[in-house]
Amino acid sequence: MTLAACAQQAESDPLPDGAIQTGMDSYMIPLEQRDADGCQGYRQYSPTHMVTMALYYRTAASNGTGGFTANKMQADCYAKD
Repeated sequence: MTLAACAQQAESDPLPDGAIQTGMDSYMIPLEQRDADGCQGYRQYSPTHMVTMALYYRTAASNGTGGFTANKMQADCYAKD
């Protein structure tokens, strides 16, 4: 089961540390701690519009820039047997 909500940030909030820009005024922010599998989680952030409050992970892309997914089994850090 996936639970998600939306939140809007105040426009005067400073950009959080470690922010990775994913679009115009859209960022992924790393969580403070990694999970039990050692995976770094991220949350969406925008100073100007609402975002989905869900947990995201980094993925690899053929162009080397990577991306984000909410599916941990698609994450780079997840052990694939």
